[in-house]
Amino acid sequence: MNNCNLIFATHRKRGIEFLENLIGEFKYKDILRFTKSSTDATVELKDGTIYKVVSASDNSRGCKCNKAYVESGTNKQIIDCVIRPCIISNLSYEEQIVYFE
Repeated sequence: MNNCNLIFATHRKRGIEFLENLIGEFKYKDILRFTKSSTDATVELKDGTIYKVVSASDNSRGCKCNKAYVESGTNKQIIDCVIRPCIISNLSYEEQIVYFE
């Protein structure tokens, strides 16, 4: 599996804004593909790393990722029951989830 990082947002628009800010930190030459539509936003880097915006809801059950970026204020039950089980990485517990505003 590629290094997949999911961005969990309560509103897709906020997740896309965070993704756009995040990719602004990468060098243009490192980005292979950036797709954005009304229902999806994904960035694929040349090293195979993928960043994808998903809904912070029960609908995201079954997604898998190495690291999760979670919108601040996301329901604790969603974090514990949906997001945490999605993470399949060797990162420390504290590094697995990054919160954003």
